[in-house]
Amino acid sequence: MQNEGCYRPIQVVRPEGTIVNPRRPAPISGRFTTLERIADTIVLAFNSIRGDDQVASGVACVCSFAVDGVDNQSGRPFVCFEIFGGGWGATEKGDGLDASFGLMANCYDTPIEAVEMEYPLRVENYNLIADSGGAGKYRGGLGFYRNTRYLAEKGRYTNRSETSRFPPPGVLGGEAGTPSSQRLIRAGGELEPLPSKITNLTIRSGDRIEMAQPGGGGYGRARDRDPELVFSDWLDGKVTSRAVLDVYAVVIDTDSSELDLEATRKLRSSLRDG
Repeated sequence: MQNEGCYRPIQVVRPEGTIVNPRRPAPISGRFTTLERIADTIVLAFNSIRGDDQVASGVACVCSFAVDGVDNQSGRPFVCFEIFGGGWGATEKGDGLDASFGLMANCYDTPIEAVEMEYPLRVENYNLIADSGGAGKYRGGLGFYRNTRYLAEKGRYTNRSETSRFPPPGVLGGEAGTPSSQRLIRAGGELEPLPSKITNLTIRSGDRIEMAQPGGGGYGRARDRDPELVFSDWLDGKVTSRAVLDVYAVVIDTDSSELDLEATRKLRSSLRDG
């Protein structure tokens, strides 16, 4: 809920000629990339006065994915445009959302079945990335991995994304989430790492576009996380056995798939005393 009074104490300064107020005829593209980063920066700035009620950084970008070409079956030109999210940051109230859109999008992802029915594309992998959420008392939301094969004869690929160099930070001892990344795997097997922003890259039949979306930052120290929550994440494949033991200091008998609370208590106690 909001009204005009919410904006009275706020002054927005947008110097002309800057990225937030460009002069004509400056070329612009992917405005949500900038807007999401601004929103995330404001949230992080307010953290300094929020005490324990802080919010870790999250995906902070609506990543755009666009390919075009001519459909081999229908002979018609096509453009497939999608937007992707990632993991949200954790808060003092709980874990961040997994694989969700940014602060300003309010969108669903496109069902894979719809993509493959409408366009000459085949999504060969689409899954959450284990350990991508920043570790903490509350875990950052997980990012996701998607591998899309291009099936038309020839086309172009354009992308706008963020957080490839600076992953979403955690707060109050929480760890950062994993950064975003993307690469092109040519039909012949050649690997081409791609920058976070690319325009009209030529792609051909059989090429695959791999994208890894970022995980959100964690809240609080990982060794303060409830062992039951860590165990649940492990059962769901959201954290690996290595992270369970080395990061969260939780002991699980992987043979019986049972949580050992007493061994966990002793391990955490020894780490604190040491």
